[in-house]
Amino acid sequence: MLITSWYYDERSQEFKKTSLKELKRLEYDNKEEFLYIKERLYRSHNKSVPMILVRKGLNQGFRRKGNSTGNHTSKSRGECESLTHQGNKEALATVDKLIIMFNDEKVKLFIKGVEVEKEIVCNGTTYEIDLFFELEKTEPTVYYDQWNGKLWF
Repeated sequence: MLITSWYYDERSQEFKKTSLKELKRLEYDNKEEFLYIKERLYRSHNKSVPMILVRKGLNQGFRRKGNSTGNHTSKSRGECESLTHQGNKEALATVDKLIIMFNDEKVKLFIKGVEVEKEIVCNGTTYEIDLFFELEKTEPTVYYDQWNGKLWF
């Protein structure tokens, strides 16, 4: 997560650099200026990668803006994900065994096949699943039956 970002100031018609610290200060001191800058954030001074401000939680800063509505049930777009997210997804797509925590229990997954960015339709809505695992088996075995041999992330 970046702690600095650029914004295009239409009033002066130039790019300016800002920081997480500066925007947090502006949010309380000058709400109008804060909102103005927040809507015009970019990764660099060429307007190629729109950014958004994340100011809650452990990972505060600027991240790449997606093109979804912000509704987590809407279809996502892989090309707007962070490089970290894409890298993690690619790494997980190469494993044949994986241990996850589910209901405070370690579950070992034996993976038969993986699809990345798989589209599914559920109740008439199309979703894009980051990772779709077809399972060979699980330990404990109850989860294989419970999940019908499939697990989505």
